[in-house]
Amino acid sequence: MEENKKGKIDFLSLLCLAAIAIITIGFFVGAMIRWQKTEIIKESKLNAEYTESTIEENTVEENTVTEKQEPDYNNKLVENEKYIYSVETYTYKYTSGGIEDEKKISLPCININSTDALKLNKEFKSYFDKAQESLTTVEEDGYVYVHFDYMDYNYNIYNDELLSLDVRTGTYYVDSDAILPEEIYNFNIKSGKLLTNEEVIDVLGLTKEEFKKIIDTELEEIYQRENSYSELNYSLEEFFDKVEYDIDKINIYYEYDNAFTIIGIKYPTDLDGSQQIFIKI
Repeated sequence: MEENKKGKIDFLSLLCLAAIAIITIGFFVGAMIRWQKTEIIKESKLNAEYTESTIEENTVEENTVTEKQEPDYNNKLVENEKYIYSVETYTYKYTSGGIEDEKKISLPCININSTDALKLNKEFKSYFDKAQESLTTVEEDGYVYVHFDYMDYNYNIYNDELLSLDVRTGTYYVDSDAILPEEIYNFNIKSGKLLTNEEVIDVLGLTKEEFKKIIDTELEEIYQRENSYSELNYSLEEFFDKVEYDIDKINIYYEYDNAFTIIGIKYPTDLDGSQQIFIKI
């Protein structure tokens, strides 16, 4: 009898121990699950905060790069606009290769109350209005070719004095890599006067001879660089014999940080025919 009681007690003890073990394991597993969920939530929040922070940083940096800090000489046509702004846009809608697509053109306004600025604005407007009627489709060998007159622009300001405007116009062929011609207009931002190249060079604090020397130095570096890549079959002297440019007719466009693009220089190693070089002042 006592042995039976003892057996029952031992069995009950085992059941109790098993129950305690199950409860302990359950508690431990539950704690682990809650901990993992907490860590996942923390990580998600950190990722979200990092992503948001990264987006904000990138946005600030992008705005810093693209935003043009402009002077204001109280000579604007429209007070609250920048010195160059898009006064009108037009969107071409077309089908090319069976795919519907579109392309926007922009009409720049030189926002200076001066005779030269007003004259150019009138010319830009005339081109822009005619361009809207230029969309053309030509079917040839079962393929539809699309082209139209294009207009876009970019600009920068040098030393709060030189307003450099790059206007790109010409016939745009869809599915073509052709480079459209550019025309550069440099203004004295204070007076609104359209400047000659000699006057632009004077704003840079250089003489024409000094400016030409900077161009020739860059051309020599181009020759040396190309010659190191693949040995050219002509000398530096022969290279310069083939160089063609007129200091009074080239286009001088200010890019950033005292860097300029010079357009209108023919030189032998200009393989893409852009006739451009990049110089630092």
